[in-house]
Amino acid sequence: FYIIYIMFTLYSCTSKGANNGNDTPADSSANKEKSAENTLKDDDIIKLYDFNINDLQKEQNPKTARDIKLQRVGIADLKKIANSGSNTWMVVWASWCPHCREGLTHYPATAKKVKGMEDLNMILIAEDYNLPVIQERLFEIGYKKQAYVLDPQEFGMDEEIKITNLRKYLCPTCPAVDAVVPQHYVFNKNGQIILNEVGGDISDIDIMTAIHSK
Repeated sequence: FYIIYIMFTLYSCTSKGANNGNDTPADSSANKEKSAENTLKDDDIIKLYDFNINDLQKEQNPKTARDIKLQRVGIADLKKIANSGSNTWMVVWASWCPHCREGLTHYPATAKKVKGMEDLNMILIAEDYNLPVIQERLFEIGYKKQAYVLDPQEFGMDEEIKITNLRKYLCPTCPAVDAVVPQHYVFNKNGQIILNEVGGDISDIDIMTAIHSK
């Protein structure tokens, strides 16, 4: 039972832990301390910039975590990204999710492997609003591309609802699943979704196979 518990902890994160403060396998005490404040404060709102398609994959050069600029994105913005003319891998993650934070250490390398053979944009989208922690994690992994946060005005503050709605609007043909992160969505150059994964991870082979099989 203990081994199964650990495996589930490493595999995915349920939104209920951050939303309601209930104990879940993926929400430790340390993570709860960081996710306790899931409400945007005035100084946090200032850090959220409007979406600009011209900044897609544009590199930043932050000297500190606080220098990282995060843009807010709604469904219309995400659809623009998906229809940018490149294969697009959207990673939806949360700062309170241990599996997401660990995944961020290897997602860029996975994307780089694919990009060596195919045109691919990897987009990191945080679904929670603990902006300082989001900035810290991006800075820790040395991520320099433009990163995004779900628009609070469009998605609201409820963790479970916004993850569920994101999937419903982003991938209407995908089967309904529990509100779990990370979530992965791969779009081809025509903006059509060709691969999706909820709760786990995808590899460069998974992405390449999806690109060439559709």
